[in-house]
Amino acid sequence: MSIEKAKEFVEDYSIDDISIFNRQNEHFFLYDLLEEYSKTFTPQPTNNGWISVEDRLPEMITGKDYSENVIVWLNEERKIMNYALLPDDNNNLCYAWCMVYDGLDGDAEFDDNYYPTHWQPLPPKP
Repeated sequence: MSIEKAKEFVEDYSIDDISIFNRQNEHFFLYDLLEEYSKTFTPQPTNNGWISVEDRLPEMITGKDYSENVIVWLNEERKIMNYALLPDDNNNLCYAWCMVYDGLDGDAEFDDNYYPTHWQPLPPKP
């Protein structure tokens, strides 16, 4: 049985039909094919697309010292921010979250220490 046949089987038969098929000797082969077929699906984002800052941070734009603007979860609110490499009070470079006040595509400004818990990319423009 090919992956295409396994796909047809799943699309054309009910759960009861699959249960009957599972009792036959070929059920392990079907499961292997279905597992391969499932690898062709695009994984859906977990947590509604929110990415924990502990898992991953936004990537810097090539040649720049900041990321694209992103949506963040900060103090129980959604905000627009970016992640940037900035000098601290001792002129050492460090990463910081910067608030965007001028709409979605505005420039970001570092004016306080922010600690968002999650972020996600902005949706693409139409």
